Amino acid sequence: MSSLSICRTLLVAGSATVLLSSVARAELPAPATVPSAPVLSGMPSISPGTPPAQAGAPAPAAADTPPANGSDAIATLLKQADFWNSRGQPDKAIDALRRVLAVDSHNLSAIYGMAIATANQGDIVSAKNYFNQFVALSPNDPRIPDLREAMVRKPVPSAAIQQARDLFAKGKFRDGIAAYRRAFNNQPPPDAYAVEFYVSLAGMPGGWKEAQAGLGKLYERRPTDASLGIAYAKVLTYRGETRRDGIRLLQKYASNYADADEAWRTALIWLIPQNGFASTPRPPFQLSAENQALYDAYYAQHPKDTQVRAMLDDYVKIQRDGQRQIIETVQKNVARQMRGYTALKAGNTAEAISFFREQINKNPNDAAALGGMGMAYMRQKNYETAENYFNRAIRADPSKRKDWASALNTIHFFNNMKQAQAAIDANQNARAETLLRPLANGSYGGERSNIALASSALGSVLAEENRPVEAERYFRKALSLDPRNQNALAGLAGVLMRQNKVSEAQSLMSRLTAAQRDQLAPGLVSAQAQADLARAKNLADSGDVNGANAAYSSALAKAPSDPWLRVEYANFLAARGNSEDAGRLVDPVTDPAVATPSSLFAAAIYYSTQGDTARANELMNRIPAKSRTAAMSRFASDLALNRSMAGAQQTCGTAGTVSPSSVASLRNVLASRSTLANGDRSYIAQLLYNCGEKAQAISMARTAAATSPKTSPADYGGYIYVLLQSGYQADADRLISQLNANVRTPADRKAMAELNAGVASRRADALRDAGDIGGAYNTIAAAYPASQNSPQLLAALARVYQSNKQTGDAQRIYDYLLARTPDDPNVLQGAALNQMSAGNYGQAQGYLSQAIERTPNDPRLYLLRGQMYRADGNLNSALKAFEKARELRTAQLTPQVTAPAVKAALPGFPATETAKPIQKQLPALPGNFFPAQAPQQELQQPREPLIPPTRVAPTVTLPPVSTPATASVPASSQPASLPAVIPASQGMPASTPSVPVNIPSVPVMPAPPPASNWPGQGLPMQLSPFAS
Repeated sequence: MSSLSICRTLLVAGSATVLLSSVARAELPAPATVPSAPVLSGMPSISPGTPPAQAGAPAPAAADTPPANGSDAIATLLKQADFWNSRGQPDKAIDALRRVLAVDSHNLSAIYGMAIATANQGDIVSAKNYFNQFVALSPNDPRIPDLREAMVRKPVPSAAIQQARDLFAKGKFRDGIAAYRRAFNNQPPPDAYAVEFYVSLAGMPGGWKEAQAGLGKLYERRPTDASLGIAYAKVLTYRGETRRDGIRLLQKYASNYADADEAWRTALIWLIPQNGFASTPRPPFQLSAENQALYDAYYAQHPKDTQVRAMLDDYVKIQRDGQRQIIETVQKNVARQMRGYTALKAGNTAEAISFFREQINKNPNDAAALGGMGMAYMRQKNYETAENYFNRAIRADPSKRKDWASALNTIHFFNNMKQAQAAIDANQNARAETLLRPLANGSYGGERSNIALASSALGSVLAEENRPVEAERYFRKALSLDPRNQNALAGLAGVLMRQNKVSEAQSLMSRLTAAQRDQLAPGLVSAQAQADLARAKNLADSGDVNGANAAYSSALAKAPSDPWLRVEYANFLAARGNSEDAGRLVDPVTDPAVATPSSLFAAAIYYSTQGDTARANELMNRIPAKSRTAAMSRFASDLALNRSMAGAQQTCGTAGTVSPSSVASLRNVLASRSTLANGDRSYIAQLLYNCGEKAQAISMARTAAATSPKTSPADYGGYIYVLLQSGYQADADRLISQLNANVRTPADRKAMAELNAGVASRRADALRDAGDIGGAYNTIAAAYPASQNSPQLLAALARVYQSNKQTGDAQRIYDYLLARTPDDPNVLQGAALNQMSAGNYGQAQGYLSQAIERTPNDPRLYLLRGQMYRADGNLNSALKAFEKARELRTAQLTPQVTAPAVKAALPGFPATETAKPIQKQLPALPGNFFPAQAPQQELQQPREPLIPPTRVAPTVTLPPVSTPATASVPASSQPASLPAVIPASQGMPASTPSVPVNIPSVPVMPAPPPASNWPGQGLPMQLSPFAS
């Protein structure tokens, strides 16, 4: 074969390649990808896995006698030792080194070699001796770390190495590499086998980089090792990017080592196809100065090797002859591509696609045309097709990856935005949030306009999920990047309204379009109404009933169609005895002409808190299943739970009632509801205890006390009730302590304060029953600072005053409590008993009549009325009252299906709160958790017997409630001074007249606005703490 023919075989379709860059990158197959090098005239074949003992530099001849005392002889022996050490034959290395040490006992290289060789043999004692000699002679020698490593490394079994070599000899290269790694315990190879391993690895697919790096580090440490240097140089020539470095290193060794000289020649032949031009052709074709210097150096040492020169000359000639044709082809291709890009720039996408497709049909790997096609489809928003073409362009020309990276990022961004929009349309807001959050945080390039777009969209999703604080953050982020983003402006205004930041929302309105202002106007009015609502609640909490009523009226005038606002107002009125006006507020929103699922839900919650669960259930049944939110479904489930527990609630209102049928009903609830809420389980434990199933109730309560609290403190009242009633004081204290430590939110703090107040009230009652009036008073005084407004704590204080014959101070507290909750039958009962203790039977009868009007089926009230009549000498009326009490009690103990009562709302937790939409009646002390009367005597006031026991408690004058806290009497019989609970100037009446209210008519409810187009308008949602 002629040299010209040989050269032509080197051109892998060179002249037929359309793009010049393809010609420039054409290379011969390197040893890492084929079992042997290309067969060229005069070029040796090199197997990639040949161990260096067979393919490396020959070993120097061994000497049988000690060397003459000369540097040349010592150098020869040291080379021999180094060679044998590197080949894993330490015994031969030791023979050579001993002869050196026999002549020069302080020769550092010989001592170093002996330490390595003996360590490789496993003779650690000898190795340590040589190591110590070496360090003593040269304490700062850079080779010391190598010696330390050799000392700790376990000797490599020679059989394992031989197994690896045998596998390579059989052509099982992968198995051979695996055998080497096992022999080295999956650690880097020891120096003795490093060259052998890395040269073998270099010829394996995917192994070249590890081999090149390993040999490079080894060569840095042993730059004088010729055999290592030659092996490293050969590996460098296996890749185009390092081939020139390998050629220069081989040139260094070629004069003394034939193996290096042959590898030098081979690498120069491999280099020939790399002499092409890279980008813009400039005739006449010529070699680069760097490549020319490499060939000139070889020619200088091998002037008679004409074959390499001829091969290179033939290649240059072919390049020059074909260059003009290639240039013309490239120019035509570029012209066609430019026509495509020109059409694309002018907006003629279809024409551009036609030009690019023509180019791709001629050359499927035309990177420029493929990229242009991607741009065209991206212009058409066909992102999937565009992404495919960009990826093809990068595969055709990886060097241009950066050119298309930005376009790919944009595609990925809009693909995710498109998926997010689909999720929003399908009401899958959680998925939409997952897709949008990384985009809003700068994924896929992080262009400002894209981040602003994603942030605005994410803000809209968060706003729809009723997370206005987070939504506000992303809307503001969008506006910081794009101040003219109208969607973000509207969204920010909406969520500000929802947070009652009315002033800032109003300032944003002027920057919105007229259409956006029209859409947001109702939300702004609603936000103003919410501000009035918040003011009304604060005024009510502070005792300003008239001011609160005015604020509620103002809120209702602004947002008469808001059912939740009406429910808030109705709760306020009902709590103050104005149930009629409260019902007039709520009922209009249930009219079929205006009712919505949300308004029906709001009204149902209101009626459930008023004890009318039948009405609540009827309203919930009007909400179609497909229109129910999760909160609505939970509420309906709680209504069903109440119905299933109705009998037990009615029969086992207080402790001491044994009712097997109620126990069975409660157990059925526990067994049939695997996901029963913790608060419901707690309440069932209390009912079980009251119904006589004390063992199960105590087990449930103690289990709860032994487990870290997972929910609100409000959910644990029933458990604490059971523990305290049953005498498990330590368990109750532990649970209360855990609940105190687990408080996280303001709602938790309120619930915990009321729970602590309940515990203090019960302890005070127990001390009072035992005759320790002072202890009872001090117990309340200790709890009072944290629970000053707790009705149950104040009621317990009133009972302490009453027991101490201070009925006037007791009555002031009852008047205060009745001003806040005029319909509370427990407070009315306590006030009646207080007046009976003072002999004021007429006033007592008034309180009892009010209580019976509120709860006409409570036998306790008729029992108390009979006692009052008897004490007043009216025996006929007393007998009638006692008979009525017995009739009602008998009805209670007879199983029947009735509308269930509901728990009173925990103070501080509105009964309409969606987190606990249903509250079950706890017939207990004011404050919900503890029984209203001692279990052994139904005829008494909570913890206060009507007729004093034989043991007379000491009479102690207690400070009246209006007196500042100045006295301090530590003795249990002398109560400490309690801070004034009610200022003397407040003058709360014994009963509060109904609050007048002007109820506006209910306008026709507007239809809900259509779903805003993505990325979302950010319009305000329903402004209510109970919005679903």
